[in-house]
Amino acid sequence: MLKDYFIHQFKYNNWATNEASKSLKGLEKKDEKLEELLSHIISAQQIWLNRILERKINVGPWEKHSVQECISKSTIIKAEWINLIESLSGKDFEKRANYQNTKGENVYNLFIERSHERGGDELRIYMEATGR
Repeated sequence: MLKDYFIHQFKYNNWATNEASKSLKGLEKKDEKLEELLSHIISAQQIWLNRILERKINVGPWEKHSVQECISKSTIIKAEWINLIESLSGKDFEKRANYQNTKGENVYNLFIERSHERGGDELRIYMEATGR
């Protein structure tokens, strides 16, 4: 069922963010580029959530957050996405989102495509932060 799939994906995203954040916190020397990438991931999730909920977008895609802020924001965003998904019926998943980007991608396709890319970004943060 799509509902279960999306809930799993958002729980995974939160887990991956926490793991990447732990790796960044464990660094002897702060890595600005990796922190910027993690901040971008969190901001992008917030932007998409706001678009879907038709709320004002109050964060820029490259807004800088501390590692601790990323952890906190990720947990809040995950909960909001899951609450939204749990409130949907089966037919709601068949609807197209009102927002489309300049490539014409809809949110369902974008999330599925970007979740793999996102996993790669967080794996990169983890690998570079742990020296693996």
